Amino acid sequence: MNLVKMQLACLSVLVFIAANYFLENHHHKIIFRGKLSFAELKRLRNHMTNFQQILRLGFLYIIFDILSVLTVNNPELIHSPVNYIVHWIFLSSLDMILYSLFIYIMKITGFYPANKTKKFFIWLPLVMGIIFVAIMTPNLKFITGNTTNYSMGGAAYTAFILAGLCILSSIIIFARRFCYINAHKRILIIIFLFILLLTTTIQAIFPESLISSLGMTLSILAIYLNEDNPAMKKLSKFHKEMTNGFANVVENRDENTGGHIRRVTAYVSLLVDELRLRENYRNIMTSDWIDNIEKAAPMHDVGKISIPDSILQKPGKLTDEEYEIMKTHTTKGAELIKKSFKNLDNEDYTKMILDVALYHHEKWNGKGYPKGLSGYSIPLSARIMAVADVFDAISQKRCYRDAMPFNKCFEIISSGRGTDFDPEITDVFISLRPIIEQICTDFREE
Repeated sequence: MNLVKMQLACLSVLVFIAANYFLENHHHKIIFRGKLSFAELKRLRNHMTNFQQILRLGFLYIIFDILSVLTVNNPELIHSPVNYIVHWIFLSSLDMILYSLFIYIMKITGFYPANKTKKFFIWLPLVMGIIFVAIMTPNLKFITGNTTNYSMGGAAYTAFILAGLCILSSIIIFARRFCYINAHKRILIIIFLFILLLTTTIQAIFPESLISSLGMTLSILAIYLNEDNPAMKKLSKFHKEMTNGFANVVENRDENTGGHIRRVTAYVSLLVDELRLRENYRNIMTSDWIDNIEKAAPMHDVGKISIPDSILQKPGKLTDEEYEIMKTHTTKGAELIKKSFKNLDNEDYTKMILDVALYHHEKWNGKGYPKGLSGYSIPLSARIMAVADVFDAISQKRCYRDAMPFNKCFEIISSGRGTDFDPEITDVFISLRPIIEQICTDFREE
């Protein structure tokens, strides 16, 4: 039992993580049941599936790490076939969990492909590795060490070579995509990659050390704290509710019940989920980028708080002078965000809110405001918001006109392709028409 004290301690940590994770997510399912959009539910399920897979493989690896130590140190009690099967599962689970961590890095950095053929070739090395380990496991040699017996041979070498390739590939991808990950998350990812590299290297060089389980456990803990920490979830939920509350105050001045915020955010989420499947957006739209734009979307019109009610609620066409005042809501919003979010420990999110508030009225042809930006010089987040915001403005009843029919709304969006809006984003938006109409109907203003 002394030989597996570390593994048992690691197993206890995983039990604690799993208990907290499943209790918290069960609580979130109850809270958000019926309140999340299709896109948000899909992404939440995918995210939960990713972490659950890593967690399950963590349990599998540590359990069979314990069993492999017990079987190799008690050969007189364990039949050889059982010993070989245990070692095959142990070595295979090592590669499976490290491969899952590698896939995790690919997904959070936007490197994981959407194409099924590419996915097949990404997973192929793992399948081949498990097969090779199975073929070579019967040739394992069980060596007597100073503190414990251990196994050596082609199966072990194959498993550790594939493990090393997974870790090195993860480090390379993370380094290449470093700037697309939120600054406050980078340190934990660096720590868990360093721990994986260090513990796997030590385990490969000194097989008696038995510390690989420690590396796996600390890595899973880092991911949990990075993505699924209940305290961070509650803080994020509180921040989101506060932001939405602030945005609702602004919208209500415009005699809006808050449906505008829900619809626009849903349109943005839908657009992003579709765009990220395309090669030229996949590398930009990491999980952090998507999270930031969904939290930033409600704040796009925050500058309207500085616009007089006589202009904001005018039941008719604005004069040229009034329109110029209305246009200042973009710059006023940017100023407000700079003051309100200057101490927020998330520079990427702050920039996203700033871009959305300041540039969502810029036009593809350069004839928008406030800066007259054109084409790709307009931040991607603002180009997405522009389409969503205009569609919502024309599809809902306002104090100065009735809501336009869906056909007319989509005609206006289509006619703005390449002049007002990014052509590709426009095409994607129009292709999602059935879902957009449903969202619009579900949250229509009375």
